[in-house]
Amino acid sequence: MNTIDCTPTWEGLLPMLLELYEAKNVKPAKRQETRREMGIELRRMAQAADKWNAHCKEQEAATSPEMETLGDLPWEKDTEGAAESI
Repeated sequence: MNTIDCTPTWEGLLPMLLELYEAKNVKPAKRQETRREMGIELRRMAQAADKWNAHCKEQEAATSPEMETLGDLPWEKDTEGAAESI
């Protein structure tokens, strides 16, 4: 069975959300409910973006060239005879 993914993108939803947020022809009670729902969705989007950014930073740190040179740190080098000098 084939399925079609119709998941909207945040970039595609944003113009509609902004237009709804600024709509003047909506009854005040409905406008308040609509803004509350939009706030929930925008918060969810912000949380997802924060998680993605944290993931990207972790991946960058794990693959950065600096990570490859950790073996060159002074305490990682051969310390034969170091105990006698203390």
